[in-house]
Amino acid sequence: MTPKTILIVEDSLPVRDFIEAAVLRPAGFETLVAGDGQQGLQVARESRPDLIVTDFHLPGMDGLAMVRQLRAEGRCPPVVLVTVEPSSALAGEALRAGVAEYLAKPFIAEDLLAAVNRALGAELVKSVG
Repeated sequence: MTPKTILIVEDSLPVRDFIEAAVLRPAGFETLVAGDGQQGLQVARESRPDLIVTDFHLPGMDGLAMVRQLRAEGRCPPVVLVTVEPSSALAGEALRAGVAEYLAKPFIAEDLLAAVNRALGAELVKSVG
């Protein structure tokens, strides 16, 4: 089976590295990275990932604006939105934008992996490591 490709859109390098190196790659996923919403749009358009993990707060264009743009273009895979400032208002907005999973920072590897698997629609990987 071909590994699923996940685009990580996160401006914090330590968080991006954690998601990529400690969670997704050890679980067998291929990864792409972007540091802001505009770059995330470009990578998503060019690479057509199977899933996007994006931060809400990004420089220039926030994660939800990126998701809305990709959805308008018919190019948006399932999305896991992560945020350091969770709220019921943001969760509702994320659901209306079509986000599959919503996760508050800080999170542990197992919670992110579970959200990714749910968003992909299957328990593809049981645990990290």
